[in-house]
Amino acid sequence: MSGRTQKGGGQRIVRWFFFGAFLLLLHQSVRMMAAFYVPLLAAGLLAMALLPLHRRLLARLPRHPYVAAAATAVGAMLLVVLPLFGLGWVFFRDAIALEPVARAWLSGAVREPGRGWSALFPEGGALAGLFAAWHVDPQEILLRNLSALGADATGWAATLVRHVATLSLDTAAMLCLLFVLLRDGPTLLARLIELIPLPAEHKETLRARIADTIRAVINGALYLALIQGALAALGLMLLRLPFPVLLGALTTLASPIPIIGTNLILVPVIFCLYVSGHAAQAWKLAAWSFLVVSGADHVLRPILISSAAKLPVWLLFFGILGGLKLYGVAGLLVGPVLVTLALAFASIYRRDYAEVLTD
Repeated sequence: MSGRTQKGGGQRIVRWFFFGAFLLLLHQSVRMMAAFYVPLLAAGLLAMALLPLHRRLLARLPRHPYVAAAATAVGAMLLVVLPLFGLGWVFFRDAIALEPVARAWLSGAVREPGRGWSALFPEGGALAGLFAAWHVDPQEILLRNLSALGADATGWAATLVRHVATLSLDTAAMLCLLFVLLRDGPTLLARLIELIPLPAEHKETLRARIADTIRAVINGALYLALIQGALAALGLMLLRLPFPVLLGALTTLASPIPIIGTNLILVPVIFCLYVSGHAAQAWKLAAWSFLVVSGADHVLRPILISSAAKLPVWLLFFGILGGLKLYGVAGLLVGPVLVTLALAFASIYRRDYAEVLTD
Protein backbone atom coordinates (compact mmCIF):
# COMPACT_ATOMS: atom_id res chain seq x y z
CA MET A 1 0.00 0.00 0.00
CA SER A 2 2.78 2.39 0.94
CA GLY A 3 4.61 1.70 -2.33
CA ARG A 4 1.44 2.37 -4.31
CA THR A 5 0.89 5.59 -2.33
CA GLN A 6 4.46 6.70 -2.99
CA LYS A 7 4.02 5.94 -6.69
CA GLY A 8 0.78 7.94 -6.79
CA GLY A 9 2.45 10.82 -4.96
CA GLY A 10 5.35 10.77 -7.41
CA GLN A 11 2.95 10.89 -10.36
CA ARG A 12 1.20 13.90 -8.86
CA ILE A 13 4.55 15.66 -8.40
CA VAL A 14 5.48 14.94 -12.02
CA ARG A 15 2.04 16.13 -13.18
CA TRP A 16 2.20 19.35 -11.16
CA PHE A 17 5.76 20.00 -12.36
CA PHE A 18 4.75 19.46 -16.00
CA PHE A 19 1.73 21.76 -15.88
CA GLY A 20 3.59 24.38 -13.83
CA ALA A 21 6.45 24.45 -16.34
CA PHE A 22 3.97 24.42 -19.24
CA LEU A 23 2.01 27.39 -17.86
CA LEU A 24 5.24 29.30 -17.10
CA LEU A 25 6.49 28.78 -20.65
CA LEU A 26 3.12 29.83 -22.08
CA HIS A 27 3.13 32.96 -19.90
CA GLN A 28 6.62 33.94 -21.01
CA SER A 29 5.81 33.20 -24.66
CA VAL A 30 2.71 35.41 -24.47
CA ARG A 31 4.79 38.19 -22.88
CA MET A 32 7.32 37.99 -25.71
CA MET A 33 4.59 38.01 -28.36
CA ALA A 34 2.78 40.91 -26.66
CA ALA A 35 5.25 43.31 -28.28
CA PHE A 36 3.92 42.19 -31.66
CA TYR A 37 0.22 41.96 -30.91
CA VAL A 38 -0.65 44.80 -33.33
CA PRO A 39 1.24 43.20 -36.27
CA LEU A 40 -0.25 39.82 -35.29
CA LEU A 41 -3.77 41.26 -35.21
CA ALA A 42 -3.25 43.04 -38.55
CA ALA A 43 -1.81 39.86 -40.09
CA GLY A 44 -4.74 37.81 -38.80
CA LEU A 45 -7.29 40.24 -40.21
CA LEU A 46 -5.51 40.38 -43.56
CA ALA A 47 -5.21 36.60 -43.67
CA MET A 48 -8.94 36.20 -43.06
CA ALA A 49 -9.77 38.86 -45.66
CA LEU A 50 -7.38 37.44 -48.27
CA LEU A 51 -8.16 33.77 -47.64
CA PRO A 52 -10.56 33.36 -50.61
CA LEU A 53 -8.01 34.94 -52.98
CA HIS A 54 -5.21 32.83 -51.50
CA ARG A 55 -7.21 29.61 -51.96
CA ARG A 56 -7.75 30.41 -55.65
CA LEU A 57 -4.04 31.06 -56.09
CA LEU A 58 -3.20 27.88 -54.17
CA ALA A 59 -5.53 25.88 -56.44
CA ARG A 60 -3.41 27.00 -59.39
CA LEU A 61 -0.14 26.27 -57.55
CA PRO A 62 -0.96 23.14 -55.50
CA ARG A 63 2.67 22.00 -55.37
CA HIS A 64 4.03 25.39 -54.35
CA PRO A 65 2.27 26.54 -51.14
CA TYR A 66 5.25 28.71 -50.19
CA VAL A 67 5.09 30.57 -53.51
CA ALA A 68 1.31 31.07 -53.20
CA ALA A 69 1.62 32.41 -49.63
CA ALA A 70 4.51 34.71 -50.60
CA ALA A 71 2.63 36.03 -53.66
CA THR A 72 -0.47 36.77 -51.56
CA ALA A 73 1.62 38.54 -48.90
CA VAL A 74 3.41 40.67 -51.50
CA GLY A 75 0.09 41.49 -53.15
CA ALA A 76 -1.31 42.55 -49.77
CA MET A 77 1.67 44.88 -49.28
CA LEU A 78 1.24 46.47 -52.71
CA LEU A 79 -2.56 46.69 -52.71
CA VAL A 80 -3.35 47.26 -49.02
CA VAL A 81 -0.39 48.23 -46.83
CA LEU A 82 1.27 50.88 -49.03
CA PRO A 83 -2.03 52.63 -49.95
CA LEU A 84 -2.96 52.66 -46.24
CA PHE A 85 0.32 54.39 -45.41
CA GLY A 86 -0.40 56.98 -48.11
CA LEU A 87 -3.93 57.58 -46.82
CA GLY A 88 -2.57 57.79 -43.28
CA TRP A 89 -0.16 60.53 -44.30
CA VAL A 90 -2.96 62.50 -45.98
CA PHE A 91 -5.11 61.99 -42.87
CA PHE A 92 -2.49 63.46 -40.54
CA ARG A 93 -1.70 66.32 -42.92
CA ASP A 94 -5.36 67.28 -43.27
CA ALA A 95 -6.04 66.90 -39.54
CA ILE A 96 -3.22 69.33 -38.73
CA ALA A 97 -4.53 71.86 -41.29
CA LEU A 98 -8.22 71.45 -40.40
CA GLU A 99 -8.47 73.58 -37.25
CA PRO A 100 -7.30 76.98 -38.64
CA VAL A 101 -9.38 76.55 -41.81
CA ALA A 102 -12.51 75.64 -39.84
CA ARG A 103 -11.95 78.48 -37.40
CA ALA A 104 -11.73 81.03 -40.23
CA TRP A 105 -14.74 79.47 -41.94
CA LEU A 106 -17.00 79.61 -38.88
CA SER A 107 -15.76 83.04 -37.85
CA GLY A 108 -16.67 84.34 -41.29
CA ALA A 109 -20.15 82.82 -40.93
CA VAL A 110 -20.65 84.60 -37.61
CA ARG A 111 -19.60 87.97 -39.00
CA GLU A 112 -21.90 87.89 -42.03
CA PRO A 113 -25.22 89.47 -41.06
CA GLY A 114 -28.38 87.54 -41.84
CA ARG A 115 -26.47 84.43 -42.83
CA GLY A 116 -24.82 81.45 -41.27
CA TRP A 117 -24.52 81.23 -37.52
CA SER A 118 -26.40 84.46 -36.78
CA ALA A 119 -29.31 83.38 -38.98
CA LEU A 120 -29.52 80.00 -37.31
CA PHE A 121 -29.22 81.37 -33.76
CA PRO A 122 -30.56 84.96 -33.91
CA GLU A 123 -30.23 87.04 -30.78
CA GLY A 124 -33.33 86.70 -28.64
CA GLY A 125 -34.30 83.42 -30.36
CA ALA A 126 -35.36 80.37 -28.39
CA LEU A 127 -32.19 78.39 -29.07
CA ALA A 128 -29.96 81.37 -28.38
CA GLY A 129 -31.79 81.92 -25.10
CA LEU A 130 -31.32 78.29 -24.06
CA PHE A 131 -27.63 78.35 -24.94
CA ALA A 132 -27.19 81.57 -22.96
CA ALA A 133 -29.04 80.14 -19.94
CA TRP A 134 -26.91 77.00 -20.01
CA HIS A 135 -23.70 78.96 -20.74
CA VAL A 136 -23.17 76.91 -23.90
CA ASP A 137 -21.41 78.28 -26.98
CA PRO A 138 -21.95 75.81 -29.87
CA GLN A 139 -19.34 77.51 -32.00
CA GLU A 140 -16.72 77.26 -29.27
CA ILE A 141 -17.55 73.58 -28.68
CA LEU A 142 -17.04 72.82 -32.37
CA LEU A 143 -13.79 74.75 -32.54
CA ARG A 144 -12.49 73.24 -29.31
CA ASN A 145 -13.05 69.73 -30.66
CA LEU A 146 -11.43 70.65 -33.95
CA SER A 147 -8.44 72.05 -32.04
CA ALA A 148 -8.21 68.82 -30.05
CA LEU A 149 -8.29 66.78 -33.26
CA GLY A 150 -5.54 68.89 -34.80
CA ALA A 151 -3.40 68.66 -31.65
CA ASP A 152 -3.89 64.88 -31.43
CA ALA A 153 -3.03 64.43 -35.09
CA THR A 154 0.10 66.53 -34.66
CA GLY A 155 1.12 64.39 -31.70
CA TRP A 156 0.43 61.15 -33.55
CA ALA A 157 2.36 62.31 -36.61
CA ALA A 158 5.34 63.37 -34.47
CA THR A 159 5.25 60.02 -32.66
CA LEU A 160 5.22 58.12 -35.95
CA VAL A 161 8.16 60.14 -37.27
CA ARG A 162 10.13 59.45 -34.08
CA HIS A 163 9.35 55.73 -34.32
CA VAL A 164 9.96 55.11 -38.02
CA ALA A 165 12.24 52.16 -37.20
CA THR A 166 9.62 50.58 -34.93
CA LEU A 167 6.91 51.11 -37.53
CA SER A 168 9.10 49.52 -40.21
CA LEU A 169 9.82 46.57 -37.91
CA ASP A 170 6.11 46.12 -37.16
CA THR A 171 5.29 46.22 -40.89
CA ALA A 172 7.95 43.62 -41.65
CA ALA A 173 6.71 41.46 -38.76
CA MET A 174 3.13 41.76 -40.02
CA LEU A 175 4.11 40.61 -43.52
CA CYS A 176 6.11 37.67 -42.12
CA LEU A 177 3.21 36.68 -39.87
CA LEU A 178 0.82 37.01 -42.80
CA PHE A 179 2.99 34.64 -44.83
CA VAL A 180 3.04 32.10 -41.97
CA LEU A 181 -0.71 32.33 -41.37
CA LEU A 182 -1.51 31.89 -45.06
CA ARG A 183 0.82 28.92 -45.36
CA ASP A 184 0.21 27.12 -42.04
CA GLY A 185 -2.83 28.84 -40.51
CA PRO A 186 -5.26 25.86 -40.64
CA THR A 187 -2.61 23.50 -39.22
CA LEU A 188 -1.72 25.88 -36.39
CA LEU A 189 -5.40 26.37 -35.56
CA ALA A 190 -5.98 22.60 -35.46
CA ARG A 191 -3.00 22.14 -33.10
CA LEU A 192 -4.28 24.87 -30.77
CA ILE A 193 -7.77 23.33 -30.70
CA GLU A 194 -6.23 19.96 -29.76
CA LEU A 195 -4.81 21.53 -26.59
CA ILE A 196 -8.26 22.48 -25.26
CA PRO A 197 -9.23 19.91 -22.56
CA LEU A 198 -12.87 19.57 -23.65
CA PRO A 199 -14.88 16.91 -25.51
CA ALA A 200 -14.59 16.99 -29.29
CA GLU A 201 -18.14 18.28 -29.81
CA HIS A 202 -17.51 21.22 -27.47
CA LYS A 203 -14.27 22.04 -29.28
CA GLU A 204 -16.14 22.10 -32.59
CA THR A 205 -18.84 24.34 -31.09
CA LEU A 206 -16.24 26.83 -29.85
CA ARG A 207 -14.32 26.75 -33.14
CA ALA A 208 -17.45 27.37 -35.21
CA ARG A 209 -18.66 30.19 -32.93
CA ILE A 210 -15.29 31.96 -33.00
CA ALA A 211 -14.98 31.58 -36.80
CA ASP A 212 -18.49 33.01 -37.30
CA THR A 213 -17.73 35.92 -34.98
CA ILE A 214 -14.45 36.79 -36.69
CA ARG A 215 -16.15 36.68 -40.09
CA ALA A 216 -18.94 38.89 -38.77
CA VAL A 217 -16.39 41.40 -37.40
CA ILE A 218 -14.46 41.50 -40.67
CA ASN A 219 -17.54 41.64 -42.90
CA GLY A 220 -19.95 43.63 -40.75
CA ALA A 221 -17.52 46.02 -39.10
CA LEU A 222 -14.40 46.39 -41.23
CA TYR A 223 -15.72 45.96 -44.77
CA LEU A 224 -18.88 47.95 -44.14
CA ALA A 225 -16.94 50.70 -42.36
CA LEU A 226 -14.48 50.96 -45.26
CA ILE A 227 -17.32 51.10 -47.78
CA GLN A 228 -19.18 53.80 -45.86
CA GLY A 229 -16.00 55.82 -45.35
CA ALA A 230 -15.21 55.61 -49.07
CA LEU A 231 -18.76 56.67 -49.98
CA ALA A 232 -18.59 59.60 -47.55
CA ALA A 233 -15.24 60.71 -49.03
CA LEU A 234 -16.67 60.37 -52.55
CA GLY A 235 -19.65 62.58 -51.69
CA LEU A 236 -17.37 65.21 -50.18
CA MET A 237 -15.18 65.20 -53.29
CA LEU A 238 -18.18 65.46 -55.63
CA LEU A 239 -19.36 68.51 -53.68
CA ARG A 240 -15.79 69.91 -53.78
CA LEU A 241 -15.61 70.16 -50.01
CA PRO A 242 -12.26 70.31 -48.21
CA PHE A 243 -10.58 67.41 -46.38
CA PRO A 244 -12.49 64.49 -48.00
CA VAL A 245 -9.83 61.92 -47.02
CA LEU A 246 -9.74 63.06 -43.39
CA LEU A 247 -13.52 63.15 -43.02
CA GLY A 248 -13.89 59.85 -44.89
CA ALA A 249 -11.38 58.20 -42.54
CA LEU A 250 -13.20 59.57 -39.49
CA THR A 251 -16.48 58.27 -40.94
CA THR A 252 -14.86 54.84 -41.27
CA LEU A 253 -13.83 54.91 -37.60
CA ALA A 254 -17.32 56.00 -36.52
CA SER A 255 -19.20 53.48 -38.65
CA PRO A 256 -19.14 50.53 -36.16
CA ILE A 257 -20.64 52.66 -33.35
CA PRO A 258 -24.21 51.42 -32.78
CA ILE A 259 -27.15 53.76 -33.56
CA ILE A 260 -24.98 56.87 -34.18
CA GLY A 261 -22.47 55.45 -36.65
CA THR A 262 -21.53 57.69 -39.57
CA ASN A 263 -23.83 60.46 -38.32
CA LEU A 264 -21.24 61.24 -35.66
CA ILE A 265 -19.06 62.77 -38.40
CA LEU A 266 -21.41 63.71 -41.23
CA VAL A 267 -24.08 65.51 -39.19
CA PRO A 268 -21.57 68.05 -37.74
CA VAL A 269 -20.16 68.60 -41.25
CA ILE A 270 -23.67 69.26 -42.59
CA PHE A 271 -24.34 71.56 -39.64
CA CYS A 272 -21.13 73.54 -40.24
CA LEU A 273 -21.95 73.88 -43.94
CA TYR A 274 -25.41 75.22 -43.12
CA VAL A 275 -24.36 77.73 -40.48
CA SER A 276 -21.52 78.99 -42.71
CA GLY A 277 -24.01 80.00 -45.41
CA HIS A 278 -23.62 76.98 -47.74
CA ALA A 279 -27.18 75.71 -47.38
CA ALA A 280 -27.32 74.13 -50.86
CA GLN A 281 -24.20 72.04 -50.23
CA ALA A 282 -25.50 71.15 -46.76
CA TRP A 283 -28.75 69.77 -48.19
CA LYS A 284 -26.90 67.89 -50.93
CA LEU A 285 -24.54 66.31 -48.41
CA ALA A 286 -27.50 65.46 -46.14
CA ALA A 287 -29.22 63.68 -49.05
CA TRP A 288 -26.00 61.84 -49.95
CA SER A 289 -25.48 60.84 -46.31
CA PHE A 290 -29.03 59.56 -45.87
CA LEU A 291 -29.55 57.88 -49.24
CA VAL A 292 -26.08 56.57 -50.08
CA VAL A 293 -23.93 56.29 -46.93
CA SER A 294 -26.68 55.20 -44.54
CA GLY A 295 -28.44 53.34 -47.35
CA ALA A 296 -25.32 51.20 -47.83
CA ASP A 297 -25.60 50.16 -44.20
CA HIS A 298 -29.19 48.94 -44.62
CA VAL A 299 -28.48 47.19 -47.93
CA LEU A 300 -25.06 45.64 -47.24
CA ARG A 301 -25.28 44.72 -43.56
CA PRO A 302 -27.62 41.72 -44.11
CA ILE A 303 -25.38 40.58 -46.98
CA LEU A 304 -22.02 41.04 -45.27
CA ILE A 305 -23.00 39.70 -41.84
CA SER A 306 -23.72 36.02 -42.25
CA SER A 307 -26.97 34.78 -40.79
CA ALA A 308 -24.95 31.89 -39.37
CA ALA A 309 -23.22 34.23 -36.92
CA LYS A 310 -24.53 33.32 -33.49
CA LEU A 311 -23.77 36.73 -31.97
CA PRO A 312 -26.54 39.36 -32.29
CA VAL A 313 -25.48 42.43 -34.26
CA TRP A 314 -25.98 44.83 -31.33
CA LEU A 315 -23.96 42.58 -29.02
CA LEU A 316 -21.26 42.26 -31.68
CA PHE A 317 -20.79 46.02 -31.93
CA PHE A 318 -20.91 46.57 -28.17
CA GLY A 319 -18.28 43.83 -27.91
CA ILE A 320 -16.15 45.77 -30.40
CA LEU A 321 -16.51 49.04 -28.48
CA GLY A 322 -15.90 47.43 -25.10
CA GLY A 323 -12.92 45.53 -26.46
CA LEU A 324 -11.40 48.68 -27.94
CA LYS A 325 -11.81 50.45 -24.60
CA LEU A 326 -10.21 47.67 -22.56
CA TYR A 327 -7.61 46.21 -24.93
CA GLY A 328 -6.91 48.94 -27.46
CA VAL A 329 -6.62 47.96 -31.13
CA ALA A 330 -6.54 44.25 -30.26
CA GLY A 331 -9.99 44.63 -28.71
CA LEU A 332 -11.45 44.90 -32.21
CA LEU A 333 -11.36 41.10 -32.26
CA VAL A 334 -10.75 40.24 -28.62
CA GLY A 335 -13.97 41.87 -27.39
CA PRO A 336 -16.42 40.03 -29.70
CA VAL A 337 -14.51 36.76 -29.32
CA LEU A 338 -14.69 36.97 -25.51
CA VAL A 339 -18.44 37.66 -25.65
CA THR A 340 -18.87 34.74 -28.06
CA LEU A 341 -16.88 32.39 -25.80
CA ALA A 342 -18.92 33.45 -22.77
CA LEU A 343 -22.17 32.70 -24.64
CA ALA A 344 -20.78 29.37 -25.92
CA PHE A 345 -19.72 28.29 -22.43
CA ALA A 346 -23.14 29.33 -21.10
CA SER A 347 -24.77 27.15 -23.79
CA ILE A 348 -22.53 24.19 -22.87
CA TYR A 349 -23.31 24.71 -19.18
CA ARG A 350 -27.06 24.72 -19.81
CA ARG A 351 -26.82 21.55 -21.88
CA ASP A 352 -24.35 19.47 -19.87
CA TYR A 353 -25.22 20.64 -16.35
CA ALA A 354 -28.99 20.84 -16.66
CA GLU A 355 -29.42 18.75 -13.51
CA VAL A 356 -27.56 21.38 -11.49
CA LEU A 357 -29.89 24.09 -12.76
CA THR A 358 -33.02 22.08 -11.97
CA ASP A 359 -32.03 20.96 -8.47
